[in-house]
Amino acid sequence: MPHEADLGATAADPEASPECLGYTPLPSEAAVEDTQVTYPASAVKDVLCGSGKAKTPTTQEEEAEDLKVDMNKAQDALRLWTVHRDGEVLLRLTKHGPGHEAPITIPDFFRESVSRFGTYPALATRNNDKWEFLNYNQYYQACRKAAKAFLKLGLERFNAVGILGFNSAEWFIAAIGAILAGGLCVGIYATNSPEACQYVIDHAKVNVLLVENDQQLQKILSIPRTKLESLKAIIQYKQPMKETGDNLYFWNDFMELGNSIPDAQLDQIIKSQKANQCAVVIYTSGTTGNPKGVMLSHDNGSLVNTLHQVRPTSFLGVPRVWEKMQEKIKENTTKAAALKRKVFSWARNTGLRVNNKRMLGGHDTPMGYRMAKTLVFSKVRTALGLDHCHYFISGAAPLTQETAEFFLSLDIPIGEMYGMSESSGPHTVAICENYRIHRYWPPTQADPHPPATRVERVKTGGGVS
Repeated sequence: MPHEADLGATAADPEASPECLGYTPLPSEAAVEDTQVTYPASAVKDVLCGSGKAKTPTTQEEEAEDLKVDMNKAQDALRLWTVHRDGEVLLRLTKHGPGHEAPITIPDFFRESVSRFGTYPALATRNNDKWEFLNYNQYYQACRKAAKAFLKLGLERFNAVGILGFNSAEWFIAAIGAILAGGLCVGIYATNSPEACQYVIDHAKVNVLLVENDQQLQKILSIPRTKLESLKAIIQYKQPMKETGDNLYFWNDFMELGNSIPDAQLDQIIKSQKANQCAVVIYTSGTTGNPKGVMLSHDNGSLVNTLHQVRPTSFLGVPRVWEKMQEKIKENTTKAAALKRKVFSWARNTGLRVNNKRMLGGHDTPMGYRMAKTLVFSKVRTALGLDHCHYFISGAAPLTQETAEFFLSLDIPIGEMYGMSESSGPHTVAICENYRIHRYWPPTQADPHPPATRVERVKTGGGVS
């Protein structure tokens, strides 16, 4: 299974480039900047931080080759990925700024949240037109009970708990409980065929499987037992429970199974976990072949560090990646001095105004926009590792208007990409030349077809439609 710890994202201070923030390059990066004048990050650093005149690479081909070699060296030396379920990856920290805090495990982060928000609502479920709530204290205790029940059923370290069903409180309790118990959380698509379910159960070494209802249970029971060698127990978490049998439990009974497991035993397992170990395995739907697993570590926040190394010219992120970047930028902005906050707010207003005019056909670039680009926009891109990026894309789910407008105000127009497995993946993508945010403008006499209702020209395969 490939390891990928890049789905979460953190963003640096939007007011400064990585070097100005105190960003310390990784050992391999530092060596490169000392010896390779063609490394792209050097030129960016020199221009934005005023450390001297940027040096120009001899040729574009040499720069590309040097960057390729440097990235390969970094990967070999730093062990940034692993294919072993019990493997560890190197944690990458900076001396200052957003990347300087040591990552913590999911159990530690959960306990920290419980201590801060104990009696506040954590989970809300609507049953029979009535809302039911669990506060953080209750949520944590429920997850511990589930963890001890998993241990009682024989969950082995770094083996998995599979969850086959739709969103529910039980889904989350089982997921966190699996991690507390030292196992891996593995969600399985509710629409998967029995064959796809069997593959994931075998591939992830699922010891305990949760199914939502009888329909999902029948899917699993249709699989020959000889093909589910790792599976020790099945739990159904929604009524009605029609089947009975050995190692088959309903949710309420399951939650009482671990009462004999000492708290000290669970605490020792939690204490042994490390932030750079695998916690979750996410599988694809498997519509075009066997499902593929992606291992995510507890820390799972190295995307910006990777972007600083790669400096992509095009970047595709799911909406949650863009949202995490947005949250971090906002968080850092609130910590900035009053003057910086004013400059940042002014720049955003300027960027949104100019880009809104561009969506309506305008092409002017006022002096204020050029100043905002120098003072804020370019530094935000550098801090995110996107200073070389020309195309910003979101896909796999709708991007909210709020997030789209936030980045548009920072002169980062995020286009949306559409596609299906049946069409061999992405097939339609927004183009910069005719960028639109899908918002509602009421028609007027002057403009009976406002931007939100016009047909957009987008690239579809090799042409335009």
